[in-house]
Order: sequence, then structure tokens, then C-alpha cells
Amino acid sequence: VNPGTSTYQTSDSTLPLPGCYSYTGALAATPSSSAVTLAAGDPAETALIEALVPTASTLISSKQVYVGDTVFDQIFVGNTRGAQPVITWELHGPETPVAGSCDAVDWTASPVLYTGTLTTLGDGTYDTPIVALADAGCYSYSTEIGATPTTEAVTLVAGDPDETVRVVVRPAGLASTGVSIQAGVLIGAGVVLVLGLIAVAFGRRRNRAKHSATS
Repeated sequence: VNPGTSTYQTSDSTLPLPGCYSYTGALAATPSSSAVTLAAGDPAETALIEALVPTASTLISSKQVYVGDTVFDQIFVGNTRGAQPVITWELHGPETPVAGSCDAVDWTASPVLYTGTLTTLGDGTYDTPIVALADAGCYSYSTEIGATPTTEAVTLVAGDPDETVRVVVRPAGLASTGVSIQAGVLIGAGVVLVLGLIAVAFGRRRNRAKHSATS
């Protein structure tokens, strides 16, 4: 009820979808005033609600592997606010390295070797299937986070260093394990560390034995 000239605020409203929204208003006639109607569309009464833009980033499982090894891509999705976009991914290649590197490869017309879709539950991390790479060269993932009624589509093109792997020929005599080069280096470092600890422990035991013999 309006007792006179003043300012009044409507209750909050939740707007479920992007688009244009506008208020209307009406004041009933009184003994001393006429009825007033405010139509929708007044710029002061109108708001544009834009779709959310999800955040997206990706990280390939390895930057360099041997022919016959496998890779997959991790896709990080955020700012969906409950929307569940579908992810479409593609693995492009092989392309010939430029000056021994994949950094300057032109991916605009690169063939698609593997492709697929992932369903999501909103914000989260999603892994593509593991795939084998049978030929040497450069490969790179591209990703599209599909649009929903409340979120826009987001596209990540091939060629990002975090999406790209170089496949090299396995040296003669090196058996295939399916383990990436980086993982192999880590495993080798772990073996060296273990052997070093064993050597230290053996040396301490030997010194204790020598000390006991001279006491």
C-alpha cells in the first residue's frame, strides 16, 4: 500500500536464462489521482542478462613419447554454475616437426586422428580416453566446451604447448613399455635414489662393524 510519495523496492527475482528482462508497473487510481501504467521496455527498467562464459584449460599427459606409447588429455572446466556442457575433443596429427620442434607447426588443416565427447556434471576435471600413437610426429588436442541454455561455448584450438606432444622413434634395443619418456626419467631417478640409500645404509653398517671390532 502506498501512503504517498516515497521510494519502494520490489522483492529479488532469480533470472534463470540469458536474455532481456523489463519491469512493468501500475498505480491504481485514488480519489485524488488518476491510474498510471508503466509499460515494459523503458531503458531504466530493462536489463540484459548475459550467458556465463565457462573457464577451460587442458593439460596433455606427456609432452614427448615414443612411437607406440599412449597419451590422454585432462580438461579443467569451471564457472558453469550448475550447467552441464558436453565436451567435444579432437586429437590432430601427425604433423612434421619444424626445426626439430612442434612449436611452429601450422595446425589449421591438420587431420583429426581421434575424436570423442565427454559428458560433464558441471565444474570439474575430465579425462579423454587413452589413445596410442603409432607414427612419429607432432600431435595436438583441440577442445570445445559446448553451449548450454545458460553458458556460452568455449573453444580451445590445437597447437597450445600444453596440448601438444611430440612422438619420436624408439632407440634400437629399447623395449616398449607404454611409459612416457618423462615417466621413464622419473622411474630411473627413483631407482638411482633407492640404490644410493642402500649404499649409505650398507656403509653405516660396515663402519659400525669396524668400530665394534676395534673396541
